[in-house]
Amino acid sequence: MGMWEQLGLVVMVAVFVLYPGLAQVAFSVFACVHIDDGKGPAPENQQATWRYGYWVRNLNAECYLGTHKAFYVPIGIASILIFCLAPPLISLSLTWRVRKHLDEHHNQMVYGFLYGRYRREYFFWDSVVHLQSLALVAVDVFGRGMLVLYQALLLLSVLMLIALVNIVANPTRSRLLLLLEFCSQMVLCFTITLSLYFVDPDGSLADEAAGVFVGALILAVNVAMICFFFGGNSGY
Repeated sequence: MGMWEQLGLVVMVAVFVLYPGLAQVAFSVFACVHIDDGKGPAPENQQATWRYGYWVRNLNAECYLGTHKAFYVPIGIASILIFCLAPPLISLSLTWRVRKHLDEHHNQMVYGFLYGRYRREYFFWDSVVHLQSLALVAVDVFGRGMLVLYQALLLLSVLMLIALVNIVANPTRSRLLLLLEFCSQMVLCFTITLSLYFVDPDGSLADEAAGVFVGALILAVNVAMICFFFGGNSGY
């Protein structure tokens, strides 16, 4: 490979590694929260009632108004196009271009990290993984304006959907890798589900014996998953 080809490959790998962080920054431009709803015992004293909410990066800025609309929204749109949509499209275009020559040495050396772990008919699956990461980042960023309960349920739904797609498609060459990914996602779902027991108005469950049991169960399941990872890797 020439110097420019190697440099392009390094940049591409770096972008893919940093993809979740870049997507989070891009989405955060559009993340808004509502502060006052105009209700309650003294609605006349509530001043932060802008209908589109306030920007999470600067709660003094009204969303889609003034500086946010004129300066940050165009930057956010450009960032989404460049950092959120471009990487999976580039990955798809590169693998699609070499789809009939996946076994050639040059393609394996240059693009093998994109399709090497997937079965031949799923050479494009790296792009799907990018979109799955994008969905999780979107829930994390835009869910900040929701109640904790709704945010947890939304994240739980997305994780279950991703796990279902992966287990049905079965794209990886290694069955162990597929099993580890599925188990880790199920442990996350299990952790989120049990954590909902602590989402109560008065927080009394955390001080009760039931709360201690739920916390211990969450810890035990996650420790067991870590042991399973080490055992699976050593066996593999």
